Formats: sequence, structure tokens, C-alpha cells
Amino acid sequence: KAHIVRARQEFMYLAHKVHGYSLPHIGQFLGGMDHTTVLHGWRMHLRRQEPGYVPYKPVPPRRKVAA
Repeated sequence: KAHIVRARQEFMYLAHKVHGYSLPHIGQFLGGMDHTTVLHGWRMHLRRQEPGYVPYKPVPPRRKVAA
């Protein structure tokens, strides 16, 4: 499923940046998504292109509290 999400987000980016479609128009084409959902996908695609991108922040281990 993640590969489908990434492909959809890349489509959002290319449709807006290269072809100039509006965010609401892209959302309608993708099944009625809100323009803010498209904007989020567009930003996620850009974030993945940054050098040193880490998909998830590592969670530090929890310390045990003495009872």
C-alpha cells in the first residue's frame, strides 16, 4: 500500500508543478480529495526528495521508573 501512496503523491506533485493543475482540480480527479490532502501529498513528495530524508523519527527507548 505504501508504494501506491508514494505514486499518488508523485502524481500530485507532477500534476501541479509540471502541468499547472490546481490542487482542487487534482483532488477531484483523484476521487474527490480535498485540496489540503493534495497539498499534504505534494509536500510529502518534496520532503522525500531532500537529502538525508528519514521516513520515521526513531523513538527513544522508554526508561523504567523505579517503583
